[in-house]
Amino acid sequence: MTTQKLTKWGNSLGIRLPQEIIKQLGWKEGQDLRKPTTYSVALEKQPPPKKSTNSGPK
Repeated sequence: MTTQKLTKWGNSLGIRLPQEIIKQLGWKEGQDLRKPTTYSVALEKQPPPKKSTNSGPK
């Protein structure tokens, strides 16, 4: 599984997709992606890292 970061581009947010994924989807540069629910892509939100509650040795 590939992990990508959601990054700010101007006033928008976006992700960069590896060329391998683009080829598998048959997408081309400049192609409109108007109905993303029709694409067979699974994106999973990863939980934030757990913060340590350990305040050090006692």
